[in-house]
This record gives sequence, C-alpha cells and structure tokens, in this order.
Amino acid sequence: MGGQMFLSIISITLIVLQTQHTTAKRLPNFVHVCKRSDPQLEKCLLQTIESLRPELPNGIPKMQIPVLEPMVIPMVAVNRNEDALKVKATIKDIQAWGGSKFVLNNLKVNLEKLNGEGTILLPNLFVNCTYDIDGRLSHKKL
Repeated sequence: MGGQMFLSIISITLIVLQTQHTTAKRLPNFVHVCKRSDPQLEKCLLQTIESLRPELPNGIPKMQIPVLEPMVIPMVAVNRNEDALKVKATIKDIQAWGGSKFVLNNLKVNLEKLNGEGTILLPNLFVNCTYDIDGRLSHKKL
C-alpha cells in the first residue's frame, strides 16, 4: 500500500518537474511549478505537493493522479521465499482510506539520474480487503 502511495507522490513530483518545459496553460491553476535551477528544489517540491493535497482525495485526472480516498487496488500478490521470511499472499478488493493525509519527510531528488527518495508516513491508514496468506517468519507460522 505504501508503495502505491509513494508511486503517486513520485509521479506528482516528476509531473511538476517536467512542466517547466510546457506551457502553464496545461496545468491546473492550483499547481505550484518548481524550476530545476531552484537551489531549494526539495523545499519547492514539498510546497507543490502541499498545494495539491486538497485535490488528492478526489484525484486529478488532468495530471493522471488517481483518487486516493479511497484508494482502490484490485489485487496484490506477494511471493517471498527467503530463509528469514517465506510468504505467499493474495490480497484482493483493497480499499484504503487516509492515504491523502500522508506526511512526506526527507525528500531528496537527483535530477541527473531522474530519481529521488523520501520517507512517507501514513498516520491513519484504514484498509478493507480480502486476503489469503500463508508463510513463516523465521520458524513461526504466520
């Protein structure tokens, strides 16, 4: 779930960075655009993400940002087979609420490599789903 949220936030960040080469007419008026040359780029990106926050629960189709309240994920499959953790899980019909209230910390962006990292906290994430899980953590059955 956090991975899907992080993907949405990274998508927002990349969209904002790419828009400096397009006309501002294509972006919704509430979007704060950051310049690549800004010495405080990470701070600017955080401000941009905050400017989008009121729109995130309903999504922003014009920017291809999905609805976050609830975030709907049809299925996730997990298959790990390592010594310390063996898990096979299928999670279906996932609905998650609270994702738009994320807290983004420690944002670092590398424009040359077109990547970045950060920490996302989801203080109140509520999930409803159907799951089937089988696995072991060390030698304890899950």
